[in-house]
Amino acid sequence: MEIPEGGAEGVLVCCGGLSGGFAVFMKDGKLHWEHNYYNEVRYRVSSSGTIPPGRHVLSAEVKVDKQGKFETGGTVTLRLDKKAIGEGRFEKQIGGFFTANESFDIGCDTCSPVSDLYKTPFAFNGTLIRVMVDVSEATFEDLAAQHEAQARLAMATQ
Repeated sequence: MEIPEGGAEGVLVCCGGLSGGFAVFMKDGKLHWEHNYYNEVRYRVSSSGTIPPGRHVLSAEVKVDKQGKFETGGTVTLRLDKKAIGEGRFEKQIGGFFTANESFDIGCDTCSPVSDLYKTPFAFNGTLIRVMVDVSEATFEDLAAQHEAQARLAMATQ
């Protein structure tokens, strides 16, 4: 993604809405991850500092305590490029569907807001170059190494 001079804000990716879901978004210059558990509990992790202008890889890595366990808790690590910039914990997550009438969105939140920190559509005003959602058990480090290997191969074959 590219953050313009003066910063950016808006939803990067979200699924769900007011009744439950998750969102990764930027607000007040910071990266935020939020899991809205049925509008009863909101688990939030925010970056410790602001995201500087320029081209970056921002990520939110979610690790559950027990894979396959219904409504298990876990941890979240936010990263700016490869550097951890925020960490936190959630005690439980929605174990089934977020809602039948909400959506999975990239670059904005089209229905009701997942977070009470923004109002919809809260469109991202930077430039999203690529959004990747990986639900495998691969770690951030594994995915970064795969991406770097693909980039080196692409450069070598030009």
